[in-house]
Amino acid sequence: MNYDPTNPIPRSDQPKPFDQLLESTLQVYTRYFGPMVAAAALGVIPSTLISSLWQPEWFLPSIAQLLVTLIPLFVAQAGLTVLTWQVIQKRPVDITTAYAVALSVAPRYVLLQLVVSVVTGAAILSVIGIPLALLLFARWAITGPALIVEQLEVGQALQRSWRLVEGRALRTLGAVVVFLLGFLLVSLIAVGIAEIFGGSAEVTIVVVSVAQSLLSPFAAIFFFLLYEDYKRVAETPSRPEQPEPPEPPSFIR
Repeated sequence: MNYDPTNPIPRSDQPKPFDQLLESTLQVYTRYFGPMVAAAALGVIPSTLISSLWQPEWFLPSIAQLLVTLIPLFVAQAGLTVLTWQVIQKRPVDITTAYAVALSVAPRYVLLQLVVSVVTGAAILSVIGIPLALLLFARWAITGPALIVEQLEVGQALQRSWRLVEGRALRTLGAVVVFLLGFLLVSLIAVGIAEIFGGSAEVTIVVVSVAQSLLSPFAAIFFFLLYEDYKRVAETPSRPEQPEPPEPPSFIR
């Protein structure tokens, strides 16, 4: 192979920079804003209603309330993943179809998210605590898309995400932390806005639901595109390294 400095070997085996992923995320989000936000709201609204209206005092009922609150959110996440897949595959973007698929995988998807939540939550109580939990969050950040797109079981999806993120854990962790902080900030702002308008339970439900419905699709699109990018890198055949340029002739050394 001859060395050609004007035609370097393309590095398609490298992940895309985050700025490109964010740009693609914004394009999908703005173009399909209506169906994305509507799909998110179908999970956020019932979840917010349950958490606001059902506040048990005892431990076991509180666990049940938490589980019931999370299920609509997990189903909505699955629905958003399917919607994003429809966009990427240039299929008709249809909420009914997306939720039909989401409900069909709901038992596995909900179990998957519960496993991730419980294990990472338990990690916080370990010796190294929060750093371990964040690392697990990063390695399992794309389990949802893997389960749906590749039709995997729970254990297979965990393994698939772990392998795809391998070597890119810190990079992925940065994205996870940014989105977690984003959700926290948006929630605090939403609660503050609700307080301005009286702070009643009804106002809080509406404002928080709107805020989460706006942010959830953006996160779902980003991590789906991240999964697709890591999958592309993993499936790219290894390329021969570009040879070093030849030594110049001795008379010009």
